[in-house]
Amino acid sequence: MVSRGIFVIVIVLISFKALMGQGSKLLILEKIGSKHRITYQIGDPIKLKLIGEDFEIRDRIKDITDSTIVLSSFPVHISSIDYIKRKSEGFLAASGPTLIIAGVTLFAIDILNQTVVQDGSYEFTSGVAIASASLVAAGGILMMFKYRKFKPGKRKRIRTLVIY
Repeated sequence: MVSRGIFVIVIVLISFKALMGQGSKLLILEKIGSKHRITYQIGDPIKLKLIGEDFEIRDRIKDITDSTIVLSSFPVHISSIDYIKRKSEGFLAASGPTLIIAGVTLFAIDILNQTVVQDGSYEFTSGVAIASASLVAAGGILMMFKYRKFKPGKRKRIRTLVIY
């Protein structure tokens, strides 16, 4: 009876060890001398440009080996990467679309207010038009900062890490 219980516990521990022993394969973008790192795992989307190419590749990571990233279509050697584009995080990345929507909504509410609520025809208001156009323009400018390039060089490097 006791040996059967020990046998069950050993089987459960071995199965947990097998599940935990899969390991994690990571692609790490880091600035040397800084604690800030960006990590990609298998299955993450990635946007990169290869050296000597005129176009960017947008794909998912299928596998990570010692010196190669295997995308769903083909393998890419780490030394052949010109840059990796990544989405900016924080206030700037989220503010662009919000400001554009706010500008268009402001203009639409002004038209609705003048025609439906006040029972009149629409008269162009320069103050509302300036405020609406300013919001849309500011949102468009912030949208340009949506992506940031990580270009490996003297102080930045790309490396892989396999954790067991």
